[in-house]
Amino acid sequence: MERDRIEKWEVENPDGLDPYAGKWVAITGKGVIASADSLKELAAKKGVDLKKVLVTRAPTIEENNAIWVLTQSVGRKNFSL
Repeated sequence: MERDRIEKWEVENPDGLDPYAGKWVAITGKGVIASADSLKELAAKKGVDLKKVLVTRAPTIEENNAIWVLTQSVGRKNFSL
């Protein structure tokens, strides 16, 4: 996995995931190669080997504008601005 190239792509393309908001995406050093509504659908796409790509869910606008609070006893809470 070329994690350094992927991280470089993310820095150079800060809005690169905006068109995929709320979707699961497969990323290589060249960018997004596939997207789907679910991780299962992404794994089933032709040409996507989950062992060779970075897989993440692109955040929605609401998630980008939220404050996430992590607590040990309660779990994850979302507080929108």
